[in-house]
Amino acid sequence: MITTSPKAEVSARRTAHIGLGQRLALEVGPLLVFFIANEFAGIYAGTAAFMVATLAAATVTILRERRLPFLPVFNTGLLFLFGAMTFAFADPVFIKIRPTILNGVYLVGLLAGLASGRIVLKMVMRESLPLSDEAWRRLTIRLALFLLFLTVFNEVAWRNLSTDAWVAVKTFAVLPLYGLFGLMQVRLVRQGALPPAN
Repeated sequence: MITTSPKAEVSARRTAHIGLGQRLALEVGPLLVFFIANEFAGIYAGTAAFMVATLAAATVTILRERRLPFLPVFNTGLLFLFGAMTFAFADPVFIKIRPTILNGVYLVGLLAGLASGRIVLKMVMRESLPLSDEAWRRLTIRLALFLLFLTVFNEVAWRNLSTDAWVAVKTFAVLPLYGLFGLMQVRLVRQGALPPAN
């Protein structure tokens, strides 16, 4: 039986914590760049800066994980598509509807998986979050409802707010909502966690 020393366990936890902080920075950083660039130079400069920062974050993720993780690659590809359309048609509506399309695609994917008896969320996250199938189903349903809310929220926001206000809401309102949703799932994750493999 192999055991680890308390010092090794502390070191492992510290490494995991640093990894979580880096992941958060890679998620939040591009949005902050988007907000700052928009504040000083407008939506088109903000969109360009957002695209560059997101590409940089995805590149760092790929280099660190030494693989092509689906979510960062898909998010970046969709951003570049809608960013390019924003510039091609000189219309910021395309960058504004991107969150609607993104969340809508994820929502349809989750629901289609459930309808076909496949838990898409488990397929994507099982290596980092070992849960029972029942926990995965419940988490999937909750995430689907949250994505539906975000989809409607973005549609209402961009149609009724100025561009600057929409950027601010996207940066400083949506991110806390993600954090709140995550905190609300802690109990479910703990209850549904599988025992560690021997």
